[in-house]
Amino acid sequence: AVVVGAQVVVSAGGGVELLDSLQIEDVGIDKLADIVPERFAQHWQITLTFLEILSQAWPQILDSRGAVDPAARRNLLLRAQAKLWREHPPSHPIVAAGSTGSIPATRELLTTIAALEQGAVVLPGLDRHLNDRQWQALDQTHPQFGLRELLAALNCQPQDVADWPSPITGGVAARVAMWSQALRPAGDDIVPDAVPKAALAGMTRLDCPTPQHEALAIAMVLRGVLEQPAQSGALITADRDLARRVASELQRWDIAIDDSAGVALCDTPPVVLLRLIGAALDSQLAPAPLLALLQHPLCALGLERIELLDRARLLDELLLRGPRPGAGIDGLRQALKARATEKKLVPVLHRLEDLIERLDAALKPLRGAMANSKASVSDLATALAQSGEAIAGTDTSPGKQALWRGQAGEATMTLVMQLIADGADYGPIDGAGWPGLFDELTRSQMVRSRYGLHPRLFIWGPLEARLQRADVMVLGGLNEGSWPPLVDTGPWLTRPMREELGLPLPERRIGLAAHDFVQAACAPVVFLTRAERAEGAPTVKARWLARLDALLGDDGDETAPDIIAGKQWLRWVEQLDQPKEILVGRPPR
Repeated sequence: AVVVGAQVVVSAGGGVELLDSLQIEDVGIDKLADIVPERFAQHWQITLTFLEILSQAWPQILDSRGAVDPAARRNLLLRAQAKLWREHPPSHPIVAAGSTGSIPATRELLTTIAALEQGAVVLPGLDRHLNDRQWQALDQTHPQFGLRELLAALNCQPQDVADWPSPITGGVAARVAMWSQALRPAGDDIVPDAVPKAALAGMTRLDCPTPQHEALAIAMVLRGVLEQPAQSGALITADRDLARRVASELQRWDIAIDDSAGVALCDTPPVVLLRLIGAALDSQLAPAPLLALLQHPLCALGLERIELLDRARLLDELLLRGPRPGAGIDGLRQALKARATEKKLVPVLHRLEDLIERLDAALKPLRGAMANSKASVSDLATALAQSGEAIAGTDTSPGKQALWRGQAGEATMTLVMQLIADGADYGPIDGAGWPGLFDELTRSQMVRSRYGLHPRLFIWGPLEARLQRADVMVLGGLNEGSWPPLVDTGPWLTRPMREELGLPLPERRIGLAAHDFVQAACAPVVFLTRAERAEGAPTVKARWLARLDALLGDDGDETAPDIIAGKQWLRWVEQLDQPKEILVGRPPR
């Protein structure tokens, strides 16, 4: 985290996002210095002063290391490819498909491909139903805005673009026309109109009470896909929490779904154990972090697992409840010594003493490394691995075998080994900050399963779904803030500052999300799902669903039988876990 004077504390990740945005849009970092601070409020003047780290210090750091930022590297590669094809046109066909050219460097490459003798650019989902006035009135939140900007760069009009040889017909064509009408540009009032039944055939709407209902309904839909031979199904969502819920619900039928995003490394059992070790030491073995560590499934401390849990329960009941013991291992020892003569402690005294000594021995490597104010990341990672292995070992198997097994264990071991090998690049750090640094490093990595996944069910993000199709498409999490995402200028720049620099407004993200949504929503069989409440508060349906409701008007119930059929799915959700009878036990005596 970074503190600007006495101002708010913000995540350094916001600065990284700003740096990427500047490079993606070809805005030089040095232009930050051209913003006149006196035009803005005092706290924004402090922010602009702080951003000199990006405009002055960061380029020097890159030069000293002979490195380049990822976004800048991508721009260099795209422009180098475009230059190569301009100077040496290939003799074979080049086809660019599925891109809206939202990145300037990509737009330049598409322009180059379109100019090649055997080059072609295939535009995804160009709307043929907009007239010239509507085309010019598109704002950044409209799904066609990106294609309008791309066509302008190509010096083309929509009517100059040829149709794909295989035209869209039937119900899909009617669906495309329906969404074009529902999402017409701002300024065109939506008047409830008769929508052809062909446009609504195959589309089911599920407005679920809670996210759990939504996840279970989606899991049932995907489970139903498997009843049809060779049929495939996919959940498309920007809500990672919903994706995890659906994957978990499918486990009740022993179905492991292929989630393209994978699982964050920080949420895998080995890394959770290592994070809990750091949290326990950082809190000086406070009761809550200590119990969380002892109750982790991989924690054994050289004992049989059930024996450890029994000792952890005794530790909680006899020492950790009430006034907190003193800090660290010595605090636990003193608390145990002070109560050693109590009758209920005498029978289990030796077991608790042994537990505390085992915990002390396991935590000793990392505790010593974190006490160093100028510690090496290599030493800290080595100590973390030693403490983790000592804690994960059981009475029958060593900690190495338990901690590093499986795909998650392999990924964790790879990260720790990289930190040990490359730790010198971080320079000396205060060991007390190690838990936070390790947490941050694990959040940016994902673990993806390599085997054991179902071949016909998938979870995709909106971007991945652009050029993929399944027989049944489920669009989940259709609420404002999820899909489409929240629009936020970030902690560093105001809207006037972004305009002065030439950066796009945050609403541009909504336009990109809208394009992905419409592309997927025009599938022949599609389910549109959302949760009406989340964390006890009402949610706001995605603006695209609100537009569709406005188009259907009061006659929606009569004209959309497949949308109303979603109520049947919700009834099945309620019945799935409903017991046949409730057995009431006798009260305890």
